[in-house]
Amino acid sequence: MINRVASSARRVGRRPISGPGWHSCRDGRAGLKAESIKISRFAWMGCGLALALCQVQVFAQSAMAFDSSQVCVTNGEIFRQSPDEFLVESPSSRAFAKASDDRFGVIEFEYLGPTDEDAPLASGRIVRQLGVKLRARDSCNVIYVMWTTAPESLVQVSTKFNPNKSTHAHCGAKGYKLLHESKPGDVAAIRVAEPRRLEAALKERNLTVKIDGKELWQGDVGADAARVAGHSGIRTDNVRVRFRWSTAAQPIADKSGKPDAPMGSCRPVLARVSASS
Repeated sequence: MINRVASSARRVGRRPISGPGWHSCRDGRAGLKAESIKISRFAWMGCGLALALCQVQVFAQSAMAFDSSQVCVTNGEIFRQSPDEFLVESPSSRAFAKASDDRFGVIEFEYLGPTDEDAPLASGRIVRQLGVKLRARDSCNVIYVMWTTAPESLVQVSTKFNPNKSTHAHCGAKGYKLLHESKPGDVAAIRVAEPRRLEAALKERNLTVKIDGKELWQGDVGADAARVAGHSGIRTDNVRVRFRWSTAAQPIADKSGKPDAPMGSCRPVLARVSASS
């Protein structure tokens, strides 16, 4: 980010200077003219670098790891191995972070292999996947960024929008819209015990997805999905995984329209000493 901003600043610094100050330098004062250009160039570079550093600092401060007391488990079981490290071994799990910014989520994980038992999706398919949920109001209204390990390694971005419905019994598998599916070879396969990272960030209607710190996709999620107020969450299907989960603090301006919790049960994270691998 810093290099891009600094590069932009250098380009701006080379543009012709206009305005009253420039005309005053044309009165035969060549030395003052040259000095003005030099000062302007350095000023633009300094402003660009300062802006980049500020943006990096704000982003770094906005992301935060949180402990298990901030997690609400709505499906399956999630275990705690340390205050900020979680373990999933159940065929299906769903959870969200309390008081979280529903526009941002990161999971840094190690895949431990398939679950002992499989749970099919509503379609009947057996899929091994994990991912991040944004704008997760309930089971019927959510943005999914899912990373599939089998039958092949790919990332899918989809929205689920069902107005006036809130439970799986009400909406089932209805309301899905696929926004993006990576092509074979775009995403390196997930290997057992290999550290990987998935990040999703929404700005207004624009969603950016990153894999291992590199941008994979950026696109418009649509007006309906973007305006739903909810939470940042995670989802797993038929994978055993150990992970750290980061989101951001809920903006004060968002608190008025956000539900305290999705419809249904809200269970705590369970204690677990160690994980099998």
